[in-house]
Formats: sequence, C-alpha cells, structure tokens
Amino acid sequence: MVRDRFGIKPLFYARDSRRLVFASEIKSILRHPSFTGELRPEAVYRTLCAVLVPSETIFKGIRQVEPGAYLKVRNGHIETRRYWSPPFHAQASANAQARANIQAHAPTNSPDQQSRDASEFRELLTEAVRVRRHGDVPVGVHLSGGLDSTAVATLLSRSGGPKPAAFTVAFDNPQYDELGAAVVTAKREGLRHRVVQIHEGDLARHFSTSLWHSEIPVINTHGTAKFLLSKLARSEVKVVLTGEGADELLEGYDLFTHLALLEERQSSNPSFGARHRLRKFLSRQANIAGLTKVDQFVDYERVIGLFGAYPYQALRTLLHAKKLPYVLAGDFQQTVRAVDPLEDLAAEVAPDLRRSLSSRKLTQLLLFRTQLPNYLLNYLGDRQEMAHSVEARLPFLDHKLVEFVIGRCPSYPQKQLLRLLVSGQVNKETASAPKKMFLAPSLETLAAAGDDNPLDQYLRADVVRQAGIFSPAQLWAIRKALPFIPKQSYQFTIAEALLIGAASLHIVDDFFCRNFERRAADAVSASPWGRIATSPTVSECSNAEDLRRILA
Repeated sequence: MVRDRFGIKPLFYARDSRRLVFASEIKSILRHPSFTGELRPEAVYRTLCAVLVPSETIFKGIRQVEPGAYLKVRNGHIETRRYWSPPFHAQASANAQARANIQAHAPTNSPDQQSRDASEFRELLTEAVRVRRHGDVPVGVHLSGGLDSTAVATLLSRSGGPKPAAFTVAFDNPQYDELGAAVVTAKREGLRHRVVQIHEGDLARHFSTSLWHSEIPVINTHGTAKFLLSKLARSEVKVVLTGEGADELLEGYDLFTHLALLEERQSSNPSFGARHRLRKFLSRQANIAGLTKVDQFVDYERVIGLFGAYPYQALRTLLHAKKLPYVLAGDFQQTVRAVDPLEDLAAEVAPDLRRSLSSRKLTQLLLFRTQLPNYLLNYLGDRQEMAHSVEARLPFLDHKLVEFVIGRCPSYPQKQLLRLLVSGQVNKETASAPKKMFLAPSLETLAAAGDDNPLDQYLRADVVRQAGIFSPAQLWAIRKALPFIPKQSYQFTIAEALLIGAASLHIVDDFFCRNFERRAADAVSASPWGRIATSPTVSECSNAEDLRRILA
C-alpha cells in the first residue's frame, strides 16, 4: 500500500487479529462487518490543539498511510517504510553553509544566482503545468483572485491547445469575495469563466454533505464552498488544475512574516521599532489571514528546548491547549490529561532536524507533515472534488519543483520566485496583494434558520452531552454571545471557529459512529441527512469570566 509523496490522495487501513482492510475512505472500512466507528479521545484532543498527526485518524483502530510512505505486510506484521521526504536535510546543510559564509564574510547569494533560480523555477513550474494537462478530456482550472491560481491559470492558458475553462467561487460577502481579480485574469487569458455565486444559506444547506466526504472536523465552511465549486466544474470538465500547496512551498502565508517579527521582538534587547512593527503588522492583517494574533512567544524556553527553534505551530498548539479547558467537558479532560500535544508535535520532526533548522524552516516542514495532507488537501482538496468525480492536479506539488525550492534555499523570500515568474503578465494589484486565505463566511452558516441549518441541531445540549467532548453550557454561552461580538474582531474569529469546529465534530460523530448505517444508506440513496428537529433553547448558563477567558 503506497501513498503519494504529499498526501494528495488518502489511504486508510485497519486490522484485527485475522485481517487487514484498507480503502481510500474511512466510510469504506466502516462498511466492513469487523470494524465500527468510535472516536479516539486522544486523537480528537490533538486535533483540537491543531496537531494533525499524519499517521492517525480521530477514529479508534483506523490509521492512515503517511505521505511519501508505503506499508509492507509480511507474516502478519506491518512495516512502514518511507520512500520520499521533502529535502529538509539538504536545507539544514544549506543553513550550516550560509552561517559559515557569514562568518567568513563570503557572498551568500548573488543577483546572478537569484536570476538563475528564478529562471529554473519558471521552467519547472511551466513543465509541471504542462504534464498535468495530459489526457483525452478537457482540463479546467480553479481560479481565485490570488497569485497562486493566477499563475497556474496563466501557464495553463499558454501551454497550447484549447483554452481551459476557469471556475471561481463568489461570495455575497465582500470581505471574502475575490471575483474581481479572477475576472481580470480570465478576460486577459481568454478563458471561459464560470462562477458559482454562494448566497446566504447555501453553505448551511451543504455543510453536512461536505463533511460526509471529508470525514474530519473543520473550523470553517470554506471546504463546503469548494464542494459547490467542484460541482460546477463537473458540469464541464473531469480534470482541474489548482494552486494548492503553493503557500506551503513558497512560504506565502502571513504567519511567516509574523514569525519573523516575533523573533525580532524576542531578541534580548528589542527596540521600540521592533515592537512597533509587530503591532502595526497585527493591526493591519485581517482576521481572515489565519494568524494567531499575539505579540510575543508563549512558553519560549520549553519550545526551544523541544525543537531547537520556535515553529509557528507550537504557538498555536500552546494557545489552543490553554483555552480548551474552558470549553471541554470535565470527563473528557480527565480522559486526555496524559496527552501532551506539544510533545506530539515535536515528535513529527526528526531528531537530527530539530537542532539544524530555523524557525521558518521548521514551520514549513510541519506544514508539509501535518496541516497540508490532513486538512488542506482533504477538506479543501481531493475529497470535495472527488465528491463530484473531478480529478484535481496540483502543479505546485510536483516533486521536482519541491526538491528544487526547498533544496536550493534562495536567500530572498521564496514567494518572490512566483512574483518574478508572473512579472509583467498579471496586473500589479494581483502581483503585490497580501496573502488572503481562502475562507468562507461561516457566520452565515451559523445564522441560517430553519430545517436546513445543520449547526444548531448539533449544538443542542443533549447532542453535546452525548458526544461528551464539550461542555454544553459553555457552547451555549458562546452561541448566544456571538451576535454581540464585533464581527471584525479577533474574538469573533475565535468564537466562530470554535462553534463550527464543535458542530462539525458532532456531525462526524453522528455520521460515522452513532448512526453510520443509516447515514450511509441516506447517502447511497441521495436522500438528505442530518435533519434533526431543533430542540428548545437549553436552560443552562455559563460563568461570564470563563467566557471572557475563552475569547481573550
């Protein structure tokens, strides 16, 4: 059993004393009479702490093959072997050489070298797009307003053959909408542009269905938007090219800038300028940038002791673990009290890399190990596309391109490689625009009323209590407080993500553990599922001080 290098496609397995069962979806394993669905508390807690272990799932007894690995089964024994990894060991060697050059006052990376790097990057990405156009069926492209999909659409359009169709999500909410920039690209390249306009209530109606396909809890409804986009694409093509993986490869997320500013702030004698730059950065970044909005590291010495540097994921994990006790059920907390999510996160980094990579490169490594395969390539990728039998191909996750970018380590920001590639080919606004993560307006899902709302019914006190993970009183308090929290605030973002995460986890528990046979029958017959009448308002209340701490 072999999984692809990056985890684009899933591969799960389970075993008992007599047999080994494997499949590309967990629901297929659960259809086998020897296996039933049950949540594994330790894995659930790690997930809530933003630690997504590549070899495990949240279901007891069901594991997944790691990206770049295969299982060898012989005489009842299972052995995991790795056949490929992103070349971070080469990165460690490059870091050592760079430090030596600095000490010797030698040049590190000349303008000529930068030009050669940019030229080779262009050739590799162009070839990655070209080879993913192969086949006898029409090929389309998912096009947002961002630099990554714009580059893919531009290269695909100019690779010869018929002009591809471009597919874009548009939201009524202008904070999330990127249609304008996508229209400019489609018009410039002469693409057939197709748009799925998502109105209030659309995400609520399809949220449960998207979770049936992803099989994981989520923190935003953006995967549901991708589900609807893929449905549109299926009406015209069977293959689409996408920009997924670019921000992991090219360090395109704002968190890398945030990390650099935090390190400057952490210096032994930080200047006023350092503090000012950090605060100015945080004040300018929108809540949909996906940042953990803090102005100093948490538990710095412990993290440095574990990792040798401070990866951004450690900050998130520590802050999640600090806030979760206010919303988790007491019995669940007792069950997972021995779990140390930070230790589990550190275990995903090879011991010889913990002392040789910078904070920036540790962050990138952990993105490739955890978030990319277990969330982004699932809920925002393969599962939503294959729900409509659409095959997505990802040029930025071409292994030759990845080996070049990570192995070479240009001294300038790696996203600059992409900006140099599209220089003169896209409008200046797209080329210079700050990163805007693909998120959806989850508030509209929370606010949707009637039988089509999948969330309220999964935040009912009896459902919450039955799942046994969250405190019904605390979730009720946050749900009631949400309309009164300023919508542009970081506190609102936390509350919204918490409620979406809790509801989605309860949906997954219902679909795959408590009522799997019925839900599977509903899915096979294309009947709607998850429609449970909403109960009266729960009568429990929460301590106001706890609520303040959760949202602080």
